[in-house]
Amino acid sequence: MPQYTTDAMSVAKWFVDRANSEFVDEGGVAEGLTNLKLQKLLYFAQAACLSLKDEPLFTDKIEAWKFGPVVPSVYHVLKNFGNQPVKISSPTKEVSHEAGLLLEDIWSVYGKFSAHELVNITHNHLPWRRVYESEDENNEITNESLKQFYLNYFQLV
Repeated sequence: MPQYTTDAMSVAKWFVDRANSEFVDEGGVAEGLTNLKLQKLLYFAQAACLSLKDEPLFTDKIEAWKFGPVVPSVYHVLKNFGNQPVKISSPTKEVSHEAGLLLEDIWSVYGKFSAHELVNITHNHLPWRRVYESEDENNEITNESLKQFYLNYFQLV
């Protein structure tokens, strides 16, 4: 049985909880994580798991949208938050200890970037650039393209 694979919403909840535990303003309120930034974190987490562990982190597909990679199954659940911090309270699967360690690494590298910085980074990477055509077409970014492009990338980070 795969030791990393879960569903994308569980990974999203992990990132939302992680963001809320770290960024707290003076009033004691968590800064939160927008859907836009969350989508890029999901993308990098999937790419890292595929390239480092030869296993998908989640089975949900990733598509190339105007503002970078998007996991539609997560996006559509959270789209009502607009550009405000998302909240995920529905029960999800727990991520494995191994997956949590990988996600912590992704958070430590990419969590510090703004959503727009992450959009720019993903727009410069081939998996998105190769399949993005227009706003009207949301082509899939395959796991194989992620694995191949990021094969040596995360070992350098």
